[in-house]
Amino acid sequence: MGTQPPRRVVDEAVDGVPGTEASAAARDAAATFLHFALGGAMAVGVAPFRAVIRRVVPRPVDELLAGGVFGGSLYALNYAGLAPALGVLPPPTEDRPSRQRTMLVAHLVYGVTVALLVRVLAPSTARKSVPS
Repeated sequence: MGTQPPRRVVDEAVDGVPGTEASAAARDAAATFLHFALGGAMAVGVAPFRAVIRRVVPRPVDELLAGGVFGGSLYALNYAGLAPALGVLPPPTEDRPSRQRTMLVAHLVYGVTVALLVRVLAPSTARKSVPS
């Protein structure tokens, strides 16, 4: 996979400040923190996907679909938009196909996991059951 985008962002930031030195371990730690912080912040974005899809798709498929669409949207935003615009990665059409497949699957898994975690951790936001 080569150097991952969070590490590339950290490297660019550190290398862009004259006189700044950081060890590989410090850069890796910063990249890991950045990745988890952004992933946590982006997780709130699953809510609109859940709200729309829950209205038209039956349970439990609604969470899987909402999470998949959310994760796929993040992949597209980051790998087709943000990363090429920042010069972190080439556009998907110019990158290695294996990286694109791996990153798409990783983002789909992330999205589904976030959607399912929201259902478990915030049951009050889940669709109310109709009494029988």
